[in-house]
Amino acid sequence: LCVLSDDAAREVVSGFIGRIAPDAELVYLCRNMLDDTHALQEALADTDQIGTVLYLDPLVSCEPDGEAVRVAGLLQGLHAADRKPETVVISGACRDGLERAHLESLIGFERSIALAWPGVCLRVCLFGPNGEACIPDAWLARVWAEGVADTSGSVRYEGETRLELKIGPVPGAAANDAAPLRIGDST
Repeated sequence: LCVLSDDAAREVVSGFIGRIAPDAELVYLCRNMLDDTHALQEALADTDQIGTVLYLDPLVSCEPDGEAVRVAGLLQGLHAADRKPETVVISGACRDGLERAHLESLIGFERSIALAWPGVCLRVCLFGPNGEACIPDAWLARVWAEGVADTSGSVRYEGETRLELKIGPVPGAAANDAAPLRIGDST
């Protein structure tokens, strides 16, 4: 199952999947289907089993303020349709700091899905800007490798450098060390 709305990008993805997994059946969903629970359930009714879900739309066109809502809609739709995938890979290209912040926030789904839907592995695989109009094959190879890897975890690639994305405490900050809230005091 692949969430990807751009026709040219779909051709690239179909060609790539056809080369590495010729027996795989690829079903595409458009981004706007994730906003309509009924349309999503109708689309999923034609699929018996889903091994991997590829959420690739943000590789082509990122809508930072809506990606988390769409990912949640996709996961809720899969659950409501009783279609439990083995792996969900969310991938996107960060063209600027705002997109990067929004897309990196999607790693929160990694922990949540493990608690709410045991047995489903969710990974986020992000890329820095590349200046190309379509998805490079090298990105697809990395998305695929991250999706089938035995290790869990989300990543961001900056060129050839692989950076692991983890949720953790901010160094040097503790709950007890919070500055007191002052109201009406400018000192």
